[in-house]
Amino acid sequence: MDYLRKYFCFIIIAIVYYLLPAFCIVDTGSGMFVLFLILPVFTFFTAVFFTLINGFKWYYSFIVAALWLPNIIILNGSAAIYAVIFFVLSLVGQLTAFAMSKILLRR
Repeated sequence: MDYLRKYFCFIIIAIVYYLLPAFCIVDTGSGMFVLFLILPVFTFFTAVFFTLINGFKWYYSFIVAALWLPNIIILNGSAAIYAVIFFVLSLVGQLTAFAMSKILLRR
């Protein structure tokens, strides 16, 4: 069960990254909503959740970005920039959670 707890966030991210764009993007408006709002917010909060459970892991942001790369085939080549965006958002989420845990544990 420790294995499942450790990799739970990766499984959830993979499911959301592949199913949400495939089934929820039907036109330009829904595509913009999913790609500009839902997925970035989801990536940030998943990174915070992962870091609070497992601590700061340098490889997490790289895996999050790599999980997005198959969507380049599903969507189109312009979706490649989102791998960089999700890398940065997950790194910021991890750093935020790491800083929050350090501040809260200090008190």
